Amino acid sequence: MCKSDNGNGTSAVVLQRQQVEETEKQSSTTSETKSNTSNGYVIKEQTIGEKLFQAKEDRMYFHKILGFSALASYAYRFINLGPQDGNFNGITPLIFVVHHASLNLSSFVFDIPQRRIRGGFRIWPEYRIHSMVFTFRNLACMLRLWMLLNIVNKDDDTVWYSVLNGGLVNWAIVIATCAAADYGSSLSAQYKSNTVRGTDYFDPYANWFASEMQFQLTAMCLAGGYQRYSLHLVGAFIIQFNSFLMTMRRKNLFSHLTLTTTYGVMLLASMFVGLYEDYFTNDHVTIAATFANLGIILRMGMGVDKYIVWTVVAAGMHAANTLLPPFMDGLPRDPSFYWTIAFWVTKFTCYAFGVRKRSLILKKKKELAESKDKGSTTFNKAGYEVVAAGFVVLSALATYDMLDIFEVI
Repeated sequence: MCKSDNGNGTSAVVLQRQQVEETEKQSSTTSETKSNTSNGYVIKEQTIGEKLFQAKEDRMYFHKILGFSALASYAYRFINLGPQDGNFNGITPLIFVVHHASLNLSSFVFDIPQRRIRGGFRIWPEYRIHSMVFTFRNLACMLRLWMLLNIVNKDDDTVWYSVLNGGLVNWAIVIATCAAADYGSSLSAQYKSNTVRGTDYFDPYANWFASEMQFQLTAMCLAGGYQRYSLHLVGAFIIQFNSFLMTMRRKNLFSHLTLTTTYGVMLLASMFVGLYEDYFTNDHVTIAATFANLGIILRMGMGVDKYIVWTVVAAGMHAANTLLPPFMDGLPRDPSFYWTIAFWVTKFTCYAFGVRKRSLILKKKKELAESKDKGSTTFNKAGYEVVAAGFVVLSALATYDMLDIFEVI
């Protein structure tokens, strides 16, 4: 054995191990070290804080400051949901728009993998573009609403008021963002991947549900009669916070299942916010949700082109808000009665399409598994827990609504 130069008979390996022990004693409580006993190297494991805050592309912490201040901004607005509508007053909507738009723009300083991990819940360039585009869609709707409520006078600027209050501007925002997202996808066509359909959820119906809720949030951007900030706020939050969830997954802070479940819970919560918002909007949310269901049936159930779908949905909403009221006012019951029924009929139709789609996906997976190993029958078919839970939730909400409109409760 080779002796060390100090002449005390201690081997170099032992000295290295002693140095490792000293390093471990002097390390802070927030960091961990471990020794590779075969070569004496010290490997430092990053803490959660280091993983979140350390990035060579953002040494000035500009994106981090924007990100955590955005979370604080959302928290404050959510505390003030309800009659206060997020407490947006004066120029605060403009500050909110600039703040959250800057957050998306600052994300482009980061170098991320070009190719998406198959089924993974991590950011890739195409998604980063889509995240910015669809966040800007909600922010544009908030900006339109701010102009309508603060800049344009209903009596003096009748033309501008009609333009901003009608459905044309909303339709233009939605169509423009769809076109921008398609262009963004073309920039990375080699690594193109659908955000929702390309993600592995714990059940195929979860993919359908996520797409369905995206449709609902987009439909709210078309609701010209909806003159509140809350659901645009929720839409922007889900998109931006989902990017944060993907970042945490890329840094291995949480599991794939934990983060995809969190995303699903956020989408489910947005549905309850929508139901609550309808109490302040004279059926505008119910009307938008009904036509969103129609769009889901056309697009996801029948494969109709999305530009045609959103044009049909926008035209339907405009007619429902301008042409139908005089007719519906002459009906035996309040318009809310008919819109509530229309919503739940189309909602359960969407649910039926989702269950059918789920069955087809599971059948295809089973056939693929059997083709890889013809002698094996170990394919684990997903249970119906998620589908059953969805049916129970929809049935409970529908029952409550029916009892309400029939004045039982």
